[in-house]
Amino acid sequence: MSRSLLTIQMILIVAVRCTRIFIVRISIALV
Repeated sequence: MSRSLLTIQMILIVAVRCTRIFIVRISIALV
């Protein structure tokens, strides 16, 4: 595996976590 693929995976993982937290906050705000 090249470093570029590893960095892309890291960015994707961080993005997914941020989006999950963002969705949770929106759902709480709507409720």
